[in-house]
Amino acid sequence: MKQRAERAAVMAMQRAADETIREEKRAEREARLAKEEKKKADIERGQQYQIITNTAKIKKMSKKQLRTIKKADTSGVKPKVYKS
Repeated sequence: MKQRAERAAVMAMQRAADETIREEKRAEREARLAKEEKKKADIERGQQYQIITNTAKIKKMSKKQLRTIKKADTSGVKPKVYKS
């Protein structure tokens, strides 16, 4: 009986230790994901952009130029106007 009680106590301590390790890993994972999301948002906020209204320009571009183009939702964002 004494051995069984000791074994149960050891198993309980092991489960508690495993749970704390799982909780720490989960917290680290959430922090990492939040950091990645914040970094992505900061990069997008700092980007310069130009709205292309004439789609014929896109069709004339080379493959190398097309790689730099990114389609983005600009609703609610004041367009930047470039005067030349």
